[in-house]
Amino acid sequence: MPELKLGIGSPPKSTGPHTVKLLTGKEVVGRDYKTRQERRDFRILVEEAGVKKTYQFPILGEDGKPHYLLIQLANIPDGTEVIMEMKREGARTFIGLTVEGEEGVDEAPAEESIQLEEEGVEAEDMF
Repeated sequence: MPELKLGIGSPPKSTGPHTVKLLTGKEVVGRDYKTRQERRDFRILVEEAGVKKTYQFPILGEDGKPHYLLIQLANIPDGTEVIMEMKREGARTFIGLTVEGEEGVDEAPAEESIQLEEEGVEAEDMF
């Protein structure tokens, strides 16, 4: 299953806003791209222009607290259309999340930096 690419390259550059429908999400085993050690990730299944795609991020941030995106998504019901976009604040990148018809979350989370590089985790068997 294809991945939703919100940023490409290193340093990552935004691919622009993506309007997607949230379908479902679940905990999966992923790998930290720096240490290559296993970690707990959360994978969401979304639909963009009729194509199902996945997006994966760590459950816990670098500070050991729940990832800001996980907290935001917990308050949005499945089936809701949202706009996801990689944004930059100084040297930090983060994912902005806007529910269709509402104001977005455009502030970078405190002390959090999201790296959008290939993590080598296969998505084929997850959904």
